[in-house]
Amino acid sequence: MTWITIPTVTAASIGGAIYYVIKNTRSIQKEYFTVAQFNEEAKKIRLYPEILGSLEASSLYDDFKKGQSKANQRIEEYKKEHQEIDWTKVKINNYKYARLVSAEKKEKNNRIIKNLPKPFDAHEYLKSKIKVNLDFEKTKYLDFKFTDLEKINNEDTKLRIHYVVFLNYQYATGNFEPKSKRYTKNSKYYYENSDVVTFYSNDLKIFSGSKFAAEWQKNKANVEKIIRELNEKNKEIDKKIEHLEAKLKESNSNNEEISKQIEQLKEDKKKVFINPKFYDDVFEWFKKTIEITDAFSDNYRKEDGFVIEAYNKNNEPYIIWNPTKGLNELTIKFIFIKKDNMEEKTIRSYPKAIIFTLDNV
Repeated sequence: MTWITIPTVTAASIGGAIYYVIKNTRSIQKEYFTVAQFNEEAKKIRLYPEILGSLEASSLYDDFKKGQSKANQRIEEYKKEHQEIDWTKVKINNYKYARLVSAEKKEKNNRIIKNLPKPFDAHEYLKSKIKVNLDFEKTKYLDFKFTDLEKINNEDTKLRIHYVVFLNYQYATGNFEPKSKRYTKNSKYYYENSDVVTFYSNDLKIFSGSKFAAEWQKNKANVEKIIRELNEKNKEIDKKIEHLEAKLKESNSNNEEISKQIEQLKEDKKKVFINPKFYDDVFEWFKKTIEITDAFSDNYRKEDGFVIEAYNKNNEPYIIWNPTKGLNELTIKFIFIKKDNMEEKTIRSYPKAIIFTLDNV
């Protein structure tokens, strides 16, 4: 039983001239990139548009900003404690090239500068929380960094995540530019972008030892039956397609009517798992399973009047079946709702999502 998915991404090939350098007596192959090649590859990098798990957009934003604020506060307090340093003359975050106006007490001053608290590391904070379509090969040649995030008006579940990309000079080389420009906005090899990410949390009581987990094998059989029946329908469509394709081949001519029938059957097959009845059947199974196993969230208890409803904002599918490469993943998007007739208001939770991996389909 699985509730978290990690998509697999295949990297695009990266071509170019090859250079060799000697580092620690070991030959390292370096790939040459023109600025145009770098920009082309950097533009392929995207953030996954949906995050399923325990994170909520508001919590992530608040924690991020608190961490940022605390780091800035530590830096300012440290500077006040060491006013003997003219901090305006020090290149913060680049101690290697830091210089002081006065050379007096150089060793002590350099030590003070070196011990300046580090600024908030946005990349370190976000890298384990946001998924990126970077695999080893791209990471090898491109240096990707998260830089910031921001709220989106009237969208409680979404955040805009900012990031930058540089050329990774450890494994790549490019047009000449001074080292002082590398990994800065002034570099030729600098790409800045942002993507909107939607967060679906899941705080159902489905953990090991819960009633839901104990009865999962029995309850999942019902939804597997729904999917098996549709898989059988797909197989029937496949047989019809094969029959018509064989008939078309035997006729040794372009029979327009048969070709139309084949195309229509292919369209019908695409819609087998994309239809209201499938959505309704699966969601009814889900609601019933959550109710009979008492798996409601502690924050949205059934006893307090909350019910589960499908989350289909902008008419997006709230049930997604993904059998690709044997994944057999069933995604369900939902929301908790409580209608208070006395106060004429409705309480809604943040949108949530869960992924089930099914094996008997």
